[in-house]
Amino acid sequence: MSFLSLRRRLPLLLILSALIVGTLLWLRALWPQALPEPPLAAGQTGPRIPCLSYAPFRDPALSPLRPGPSVSPAQIKADLRQLRSLTDCVRTYAVDRGLEAVPAVAERLGMRVKLGAWIGRDPVANARQVREAIALARAHPQAVELLIVGNEVLLRQEQSPQALAELLAAARRDSPVPVTYADVWEFWWRHAELLGPQVDRVTVHILPYWEDEPVAVDQAVDHVLDLAARSQARFPDQPILVGETGWPAAGRQRQGAVPGRVEQARFHRELLLRSAGTGLDFNLIEAYDQPWKRALEGAMGQAWGLFTAAGEPRFPWQGPVDSGLSPLPVPLAAAAFGLLAGWLSRRGLGPLDRAGVIAAAALAGGLLPAQLDSLGLWGRAPLDPWVAGLTVACGSLLALGLVHALMQRLRAGEAGRYRPSWPGLREAWAMPQPAACRLAATLRGLYLFGVSSLLLWQVLDGRYRGFPLALLVAPAVLGAALAMLGERLPAAAREERLMAALIVAGALALPGLEGLANHQALAYALGLLALGLPLLLPPRLASSASSSAGAEGSAA
Repeated sequence: MSFLSLRRRLPLLLILSALIVGTLLWLRALWPQALPEPPLAAGQTGPRIPCLSYAPFRDPALSPLRPGPSVSPAQIKADLRQLRSLTDCVRTYAVDRGLEAVPAVAERLGMRVKLGAWIGRDPVANARQVREAIALARAHPQAVELLIVGNEVLLRQEQSPQALAELLAAARRDSPVPVTYADVWEFWWRHAELLGPQVDRVTVHILPYWEDEPVAVDQAVDHVLDLAARSQARFPDQPILVGETGWPAAGRQRQGAVPGRVEQARFHRELLLRSAGTGLDFNLIEAYDQPWKRALEGAMGQAWGLFTAAGEPRFPWQGPVDSGLSPLPVPLAAAAFGLLAGWLSRRGLGPLDRAGVIAAAALAGGLLPAQLDSLGLWGRAPLDPWVAGLTVACGSLLALGLVHALMQRLRAGEAGRYRPSWPGLREAWAMPQPAACRLAATLRGLYLFGVSSLLLWQVLDGRYRGFPLALLVAPAVLGAALAMLGERLPAAAREERLMAALIVAGALALPGLEGLANHQALAYALGLLALGLPLLLPPRLASSASSSAGAEGSAA
């Protein structure tokens, strides 16, 4: 095989390799994984959990942070009946918006309540919460076993440690049940001498995923047990309650900590197995997914539930666990795109070139479901999904345009003719161009704008934003394949070059911002480089590449 023939086949090999890698990753996500199995409770479908955080705001329209209707006692009763299959205890965070009914419902169901009083900046609201919580504890002594005055108040910096200590001391004087305060373990350790004497027990939050140095799931249970033991050593005379621990089922990777259904199942199963017999008292966050938390913590914040917002179990407690992805959308979309490309390329192409076009279309189609999924995982602000949606739409249409350009370029090579390339955005509208060229250039410009905007948010405020790699793969791979065939893809407009430069700069910055353990960030950075670098090639390189390709077509 001659050098020119080999060079002609390399782009097709690149496309086939990307399709094979993508298929293997998709199959790996679908493949069930064996996990530790905690023993099931007698007559139950799950194990017994010491306690579960409960908030009834499962409707996306509801949020405890803004005014709205109260949750009905009927919903609370239905929820607690379902939770009773896993636990006899729930932890609440406030005594308004319907939550004041939890002690009475729990008492009738024979359940216990760790009752929370929400503490914020408003002293009047704080006093009302504490007063109501104490009254409920007195009215339902069979249910309320603990009063939790404040949740992560110091973390949110809504009260000073001194003011919080005074509030705890006052609540403790009047409460008929033990009093505690809940916060991240670092804040308890930092203010041990001030807060310790004002509570009956110490409630620490240990969330390996959210640590400043995130902990991977295979070390997460060790982390929880170690910090619980070290907290007990710091407060030897008071019981330790791990007030929140858990793992998210969706969202972005943080260093080595990967969220997901399999990872969530592994953490909870392993924690229940390893904590048995240790005397560790802990509360899992949380019973149900909370859609309202997306505005605070992105996709991760809304996906900590052992039950979805619709009330479905998140994962099984026995047997293998898979990612929960539907196996149908990806192959159906890939097949539809591939069949269409096969029909359009039935003439004028050799068998190998036609297989490359079909593979390119299948790659673009198979990635479309993952791109749509990225809309649900990207960002937390109201504008975020709109920008992501624009990028998905333009990226998908651009990928189809690249498949068509690939088919035309291969046909030109078969016929010994050189086909002109796509113009840049400014060229397309400043000079007479076919409508198809203008559309392609506009899609590329909008797509680059979307990618660079998402990346800018990722760099400046990335804690709650994911890495939408699926948005990049098809345009990057197909663009690289066309460039290898001599298609002139470097951007002609300064605006496009600027966006490409931002994409490359952001890609280079991501490993430093996210750490080398974050394989999602590294893969995203590589995708960004593959997308942005060809657009920054000097025009003379593009011209020489085009000339070589034209010579190859003539030789053929």
